Amino acid sequence: MSVFTPLTDAQIATVLAGAGRQLVSATPAEHGMENSNFLLHAVDADQQPADCVLTVFETTPAALLPWFCQLLDTLAGAGLPVPAPLAVDGERVLTVAGKPALLVPWLPGQHPRTADAPQCRAIGAALATLHNTPFPSEHPHQQDATGLQALAPAIAALPRLRQRAADLWQRWQQLSLPRTLIHGDLFRDNSLFQGDTLTGLLDFYAAGHGPALFDLAVCLNDWCMPGGQRDADLEAALLAGYNGQRPLAIDEREHLHTARCVAALRFWLSRLEARQRHRAAGDPDLVLSKDPAECEHWLATLLDSPA
Repeated sequence: MSVFTPLTDAQIATVLAGAGRQLVSATPAEHGMENSNFLLHAVDADQQPADCVLTVFETTPAALLPWFCQLLDTLAGAGLPVPAPLAVDGERVLTVAGKPALLVPWLPGQHPRTADAPQCRAIGAALATLHNTPFPSEHPHQQDATGLQALAPAIAALPRLRQRAADLWQRWQQLSLPRTLIHGDLFRDNSLFQGDTLTGLLDFYAAGHGPALFDLAVCLNDWCMPGGQRDADLEAALLAGYNGQRPLAIDEREHLHTARCVAALRFWLSRLEARQRHRAAGDPDLVLSKDPAECEHWLATLLDSPA
């Protein structure tokens, strides 16, 4: 389980009471690399279902959370299915077990285990809508929304593909691509679907301003490489959905393959870093749900495939 701060039912019930809800059951979420998430079945004062999700932030300071609240409000206003934070005793930024937290509605739907073409088209359109949404407020402390700048020194210690990764990083640094608001982590487990209808976009805590092409590349890798192999039909569907809302510029089309390689490298590095960090913190047996080898395989496949 990727839960780093265990909570008792009594602690959770206290939070829910401040939101006018009563706890029925709580389940720690099995996904995630950075934060602790709890899926809460609850009822309101009229005993109607009022399920929600409690996120306890392990490294994000409380001072940053109002920015995320504003972001989610803006995206909801743009028509995207995002979980805007709920107020607890009049406050949206909470303190739970001594750590900052947010309580959000539990949106309907399920994470797609594998994506089909209509789902890829829908997620592409939603991502383009996000990139088109004006949000001038810069993340207070984020210099690089892709996360690559901080991770780049780790390339020298990669067990494999070290030189090719270093060359890729150098090429990426030389590019100047259109920047927008980006999600930064739009994997399948950060979405919800009912059938082929998109019902939720989740986990915006890696969001910021960065190259839109990087964000698109993250999606293409996770959504369109079942079993680690490229699927041309899925890629075409996702790109059709995206281009229907925000057509790629010429330089973006030219560098899409590079961006996909960079996205695979970024998440390989971040998953390796997370594994090392938790081991260093005394959690050698912690099972993280995100396997670094998956992204390593993506990178190897993409490096050896035509652009």
